[in-house]
Amino acid sequence: MKVKTLRKQERLSFLPGILLIFLLLPFLALAWLRPAGSGERTPDLELYPWAYLRHGRPLVPGERTASVLAVGDVMLGRGVSAEPDPWGDVAGWFQDADLTLGNLEVALVDGGTPRQAPTGEVQPILLSASPASAESLRQAGFDILGLANNHSLDYGVIGLEETIAHLQQAGLEIVGATTENGAVAPFYYQVNGVGLAFLAFNAVPDPHPLQVCPTGITCSPHPVRWDPAVAAAAITSAKIQADAVIVSMHWGFEYEPWHDPSQEKAVRIMLEAGADLIVGHHPHVVQAIAVNGDQFTAYSLGNFVFDQGADDTRQGLALRAFFDGDGLRAVQVLPIRAGSRPRLLTLSEGAPLLAQVLPPPTRVGFACDKSGCTPANVPQTGHTGLFYAGQIDLTGDGLPETVRREGERITIYEKGSVVWRSPPAWRVVDAALGDPNDDGRYEVLLAIWQRDEAGYERSQPYIVGHRGGEYTLLWGGRPVVDPIQELTVGDVDGDGTDELIVIEEMADGLSQVVSVWRWTGWTFSLVWRSQYGWYRDLILVEGNQTLISVVPASK
Repeated sequence: MKVKTLRKQERLSFLPGILLIFLLLPFLALAWLRPAGSGERTPDLELYPWAYLRHGRPLVPGERTASVLAVGDVMLGRGVSAEPDPWGDVAGWFQDADLTLGNLEVALVDGGTPRQAPTGEVQPILLSASPASAESLRQAGFDILGLANNHSLDYGVIGLEETIAHLQQAGLEIVGATTENGAVAPFYYQVNGVGLAFLAFNAVPDPHPLQVCPTGITCSPHPVRWDPAVAAAAITSAKIQADAVIVSMHWGFEYEPWHDPSQEKAVRIMLEAGADLIVGHHPHVVQAIAVNGDQFTAYSLGNFVFDQGADDTRQGLALRAFFDGDGLRAVQVLPIRAGSRPRLLTLSEGAPLLAQVLPPPTRVGFACDKSGCTPANVPQTGHTGLFYAGQIDLTGDGLPETVRREGERITIYEKGSVVWRSPPAWRVVDAALGDPNDDGRYEVLLAIWQRDEAGYERSQPYIVGHRGGEYTLLWGGRPVVDPIQELTVGDVDGDGTDELIVIEEMADGLSQVVSVWRWTGWTFSLVWRSQYGWYRDLILVEGNQTLISVVPASK
């Protein structure tokens, strides 16, 4: 195991962990006189909430732990390059951890040849920064940078080699680039007798993979691609050699506030292999966190240093994670104002963002068979039920298309180009991907509102699919009496075919139900309805049996 000497000041004491934001608010006036990172005082990080404490016990003085500070996307080019001191507002606390990790989403090159898409296709966004940025990262307090992302090859393999060289010359470690023989190489770190292993994977598809390796150039180093079997084997091997494994994951969809089921599947693979902490990035916005026993997942930390201007891209999270000989000991969540000069938000400023990720709502579940459904225990997760984006093979060619809900319309993309968009007259409130009509082909199921001939807006389910070389409406159900609020599809009764699962609002507007419907060959017939109440965030939980999971809500 590679051992690094400790160069950052060790923590001397810990105050009791505070789990809920509202318990912290009375201390705001005394704790904060100005925005964090103003340069005139070092913020007291102990005031921020703990997302995880093993057995609920706060850290105490004298515990032998190793600390890791993890942040999201780091990009020092474009508009950030004009900022003379991007680290000025984090200098007071950023070097507090034993090791600091970030996802470097920029090539550090002096010139170079940018990659290009084939003529006639959309050209990629290229991100580059001065090689001098490597020294800036070291001085800021970074120790290790992840390179497994979709911008590492913006200047080809040669550009990635140059980036690695500049980082290593500055004394920084890297993770997420293959070795000379194409292998996955963890980075090992040890402090206070605690061994840590770091891995990084890129699950964002490369739209032009043939452009990555020019003729005559060996395709190494290369960002480590996500492969479930390879990742599981690497994590298992690393766990044998270290007390804890930290995985940096580049995944998901840009600007989407929620992760998708494929990411949850990847999380299960990594957790079962032994990952203790999974840190996600790529969406450029903050997404949910999840605690599974003593294992922790942050689906997206959002931006840290970036020049994007939309409000949600200006929010980020930093994680302070503590490890001991038994693995993950504690995780603290810090709200960040991302941008060209990031800073730590005060508790009052960051309260809305913290409330968004801590804690997840209590869920109730149902297990079904062909005769109906009964209450069941389900995992507590912050995953929303509303559809935002997903991938599925709609054309039958073996390659998945990307489906996104953009406002109140659904858009289908093939290789980054728009191939279908729902009509403006359809006000889409939710969507699901699957085979709802049991024809052996995947389709998009929509819950829409549309005006009838009398001008009244009515709720209807629609099925859109690809047939005869084009996307078309395959089935348009009649307006329903009880409007559809959310829907999904999946095999919940174990018969090998998908059912339609819906949250319906009763016509009188006084309550809602969760219901299961089965395709009969020309329409859906009702199988089961829950008791009356109010529900939201309908999802399916995969496992030995697919369970229905919802959040009880008030009107």
